Amino acid sequence: MKRFVLIIGMVLCFTLIAEAGQIFSDDFNDGDMAGWSPKQGGWAVSGGDDKYLQSTSNPYSVIWDEESFGVNQKLQVDAYFDLNAGVNDQIAHLRLRTGENSGVNQPFWDTGYLAEVQIGQIAIQNTHIGGNPYIVKTLFGAGESPIDSTGWYTLSFEVMGTGSDTHFKLSVNDTSYFDEGYNNSISQLDSGYAGLGRLIKYDNFQSSTDVPEPATLLLFAVGVGGARLLKRRRTI
Repeated sequence: MKRFVLIIGMVLCFTLIAEAGQIFSDDFNDGDMAGWSPKQGGWAVSGGDDKYLQSTSNPYSVIWDEESFGVNQKLQVDAYFDLNAGVNDQIAHLRLRTGENSGVNQPFWDTGYLAEVQIGQIAIQNTHIGGNPYIVKTLFGAGESPIDSTGWYTLSFEVMGTGSDTHFKLSVNDTSYFDEGYNNSISQLDSGYAGLGRLIKYDNFQSSTDVPEPATLLLFAVGVGGARLLKRRRTI
């Protein structure tokens, strides 16, 4: 009986580990914004059969989902760039925010990391710090931009680790443009929100994290201990 209980416990632990972390996704085909919170500007689900999310009032609009995330975070979204609409509006902002506000000069919604993708440049900013200093930035000359025609592009922004062991990746259409290590003074990025910004169309949004919760790690340790105990009894 004890052996049966230990085995069930181990299976439960491994199941919890497999499900650890969080995933949030929205293709907007339901026509609503369930799970999203507009924090600046106005937002709506637009389009016909193929619906998309769009800011409706302010080029600096920000929207986020209320799912907390862990240390290893990834955002992926399709963004529609219209090369005839004007550069000021064609800037996609992908945000990984944290509730840890390091300075009173930074608004709560703008505290974390920001990936900026536009026709003429791509960049990553540290929005923990006043002035949002660039961590890395690339300018594109004529014919160099990955945004070379009007249409949908898949953007991916990934942050791994914290503090001096922080790593960033930024991709456009599966082509990686940044793969950067960073020594960040902010040691905690373990509770926050994934967000989008600027006056632009978004579709097929996904965010995920793969960090187990402390309780899950404890259960895993118990499961491993039980497995070792069974093995030891068998050898005795």
